[in-house]
Amino acid sequence: MKRAEAIILSKHPLREADEILVCLTREHGKKEFRAVGVKKPAAKHAGALQRLNHLHLFYVEGARLPIVTDSHLISSFSNMRRRKEALQAAMATLSSLERTLPLGFSDEPAWRQLIELLTSLDTEVLGGVLLPLSPFIFMYSLLCHHGMRPELDACVRCGRPVVNDDSISFSFSRGGIMHQSCLGDETYTAQLSPATVGVLKSWSSQSPARILGQELSQPVREEVSLFIDHFVVWQFDTPADPGRRV
Repeated sequence: MKRAEAIILSKHPLREADEILVCLTREHGKKEFRAVGVKKPAAKHAGALQRLNHLHLFYVEGARLPIVTDSHLISSFSNMRRRKEALQAAMATLSSLERTLPLGFSDEPAWRQLIELLTSLDTEVLGGVLLPLSPFIFMYSLLCHHGMRPELDACVRCGRPVVNDDSISFSFSRGGIMHQSCLGDETYTAQLSPATVGVLKSWSSQSPARILGQELSQPVREEVSLFIDHFVVWQFDTPADPGRRV
């Protein structure tokens, strides 16, 4: 019998009484398990095998998926579940991870940051204007940890610093800021204010849990969230319409 420490990202029905658990595990990254008979009234694991729960899963290898044989609940984050905004932020982050992380990719930063975020949402009065941006902030931080930090100091075409501009151009295809004179035929770009560039620089070295406790003005918040959304989409899957400006 094997064991994995896991957060349940989502559950999907399988036949009449089984479920597929999509989990982020400490040992194996994103991994799927089969919970046999979990939807039966007398199923002993039904309470523990809920979305968002942090637990140890005991399993044996099956023909197609590992089969859960036992479980030990570590935390259900009960305090967070009583706070609507915190719960929504957590669930949106789980959905984002399920969509973007590949199966079997061991990802220690993702695991560590997710545990820190959920623990902070559960044990602290972590609220404010940034909570709805939790999935964007989480994925941005994760990309930065994996060496995909955007270049926000110097022009990615000429190498000169970009300073004293009221509006700064960012090229998604090149992964960094550019002088207006260097744009040329760049198509998939965004216009960023100096304030937004400063926020993105700061966030590139901070954990999601720490970022969510900060305050931002509404214009900067909207600009940052739109940029991160497009940046994450570009990194994981090239947009269908690259000839657009954000």
